[in-house]
Amino acid sequence: MAKTNLKSFSKRKGTSERETFRRGWDAGLRHANDKKSELRIAFDAGVRQFLSKHPSVIDPRKILAPARDLITKVVRQKMRLFGSSGKS
Repeated sequence: MAKTNLKSFSKRKGTSERETFRRGWDAGLRHANDKKSELRIAFDAGVRQFLSKHPSVIDPRKILAPARDLITKVVRQKMRLFGSSGKS
């Protein structure tokens, strides 16, 4: 089976993430590395936002809480996209 790149499907104008995923799946794509990157971006954004508003806070529990919340949001979106939401 030929390797298929998800990026070739994602650049189409007006294409939702769900449609992009489905097109990639139908074309034989079975592995996507960018999900971990999205989690790192969410983590970084959460930490940066908190520290920009509260630069004097040094408690890691407080600093990391917004990052955790953003990661949870991304994971929930991906679980719905991949059809695994509500399954255990």
